[in-house]
Order: sequence, then structure tokens, then C-alpha cells
Amino acid sequence: MKTWIIALCGAVVLLASPAVAEHNSGPRAESTLDLDLKVDRDGFRLGGRLVGDHVLGAWLNGRLTQDGFSVDGRVQGEERAYNFKMNADVLEALKRAAVRWWLLDL
Repeated sequence: MKTWIIALCGAVVLLASPAVAEHNSGPRAESTLDLDLKVDRDGFRLGGRLVGDHVLGAWLNGRLTQDGFSVDGRVQGEERAYNFKMNADVLEALKRAAVRWWLLDL
């Protein structure tokens, strides 16, 4: 679970990097970065907002489901927002792979 959280945090940073670079190309202004991370037994929520000349925001949710996991999020600029969602029902595939590995290993 820790690996997924670290990987998803890295993805959010990479998604926000072009917007921050574009923001820094103009005249300098004071900026504020707000980050929020919540982790519970079933998943996590990572959110953030950059306030300066432009307001940019992003959030990312990860949740364990009965058959795998689900990740969804949003990257919001002043003019446009991008939403994404991924459901990975991988539990059955992992069970089959474990059985095959165990049978072949004997």
C-alpha cells in the first residue's frame, strides 16, 4: 500500500510540474501551496492547491475495493479541468497467477 501511495504522490507532482513551470515563466508573485493528505484503512486522498497569479488544484483518491483497487482524481486549472478514473479488478487474476506459480513451483 505504501508503494502505491508514493507512486501516486509522484504522479500528482509530475502532473502539476508543467503548470508550475508555466506559472514561473512570467513576473514573480507570491504563491501559496496547500497540500492535504489523508490515509485510512481502505485508501488515501491527496489534494493540493497552488494560489498565486493563477489558481491551480489537484486531488487524487485511492481506495481498495472487493476485487482490487480504484484510483480517481482531478487536475484543475483556471480555464479547464481534467478528470480521470481507473478501476482495477485484479484480485481474481492475482489468485490465478498465485495458483499457477504454486503448482509450477512444486
